[in-house]
Amino acid sequence: MAKTGILTVEKHKNYRIYSLAQPLILELLSCHILTEPRQLLKSKHIWSSGELELAKLVKAKKVTLVDLREAEESEHIPVHKSYAYRGNESNLNKFLNTLPGQLPAVFFCRGAWCERMATIVNKANRLRVDAKGAGFNTLQLSALNQFLS
Repeated sequence: MAKTGILTVEKHKNYRIYSLAQPLILELLSCHILTEPRQLLKSKHIWSSGELELAKLVKAKKVTLVDLREAEESEHIPVHKSYAYRGNESNLNKFLNTLPGQLPAVFFCRGAWCERMATIVNKANRLRVDAKGAGFNTLQLSALNQFLS
């Protein structure tokens, strides 16, 4: 794999230290490894139609998009046309009352394995809000942002 450029090799005495040549490779591998088998939400509560479809519905004001990432994370890739929720499960009801109309809500975080997203989506559904969770990696967030612009 070093010959193909996937890995870099450093020699230290009798040891070789292998590293990924491109950080994007780690992103792709982690997306593949950490998806389907470890999802914390029931399939009916998972957004599965992709970023383009989500962007179309947000632009048509048929879905409310809610960013659950920490402030530091959202500064790196801010997602336009979304609400940000930094609270915990206990004040979710108050936040849900500030959202427009009775639109379905899609809560997104940094991955399908995000425990906070699963907790909030489950509670929102118990409060009779049509809520789904979407775990987006960096590439998907960038695409979503482009589609919303």
